[in-house]
This record gives sequence, C-alpha cells and structure tokens, in this order.
Amino acid sequence: MFVRHSLDHGNPIIGVSIKAFKSSDGDILFGGGNDRLFAILAKGLGRPEWAADDRFATNSARVKHRDVLEKWIEDVTRTKTTQEWLDIFDGTGLPYAKVNDLMDTTQHRHAENRDTHATAFGD
Repeated sequence: MFVRHSLDHGNPIIGVSIKAFKSSDGDILFGGGNDRLFAILAKGLGRPEWAADDRFATNSARVKHRDVLEKWIEDVTRTKTTQEWLDIFDGTGLPYAKVNDLMDTTQHRHAENRDTHATAFGD
C-alpha cells in the first residue's frame, strides 16, 4: 500500500520515473528507474520514442532533464484513470502501483485481514 504524501518527490539519484504521478482520478506510482524499465514505461505511456531521445536515453540524462520529463509523463498519465494504467502495465515487468488515499488504505484487504481497525468511543 502506498500513500501519496510520502512519494511526491521521487528519487533524485536513482531515477526520474520512480515516483507518483497524477492520473485522471487519483495517483499511480511507477518504478522506471533504469534504462530497460524506462523503455517499458515510455512504451506503456504511448511514447516509445522517449527511450531513444538523447535527453532520456540514460538515467543520468533523465535526471538532468527531470523537469521536462516529469511534466511530460504527468501530462500523459492524467489522460487515463488509475485503473486504466494498472491494466496497461499489467504483465510488462514494470514496477507500478495505485497510490492509496486514506480511505483506500483503511479499506484495503491487507488492513482488514490484519484487523487493524479500531472503534473509538467518546462521551
């Protein structure tokens, strides 16, 4: 389970695309932190040419051009729902996940199965 507030900034050393991006109805986390995974991400986003672009062909180049790449990625991710992105990347080998808000987290099957809920009583 991922909660957005802890994932806003990505990792400045490992890679640009290891962070949460806005979808049309929520957030999705991608783990495209190496050249192979970035190529999978770019293809899934419908932008396979990004992987061959000199600005994005290597991790160090992606870090150098972080601002433009992250904007472009989010411009694309905002065009579909989180579930649509989950379906697109299913089976591709790219690490990805829906980012849960507080309600999603409390209703997640792992939280329910571990009996993490408590009822508070007040006056």
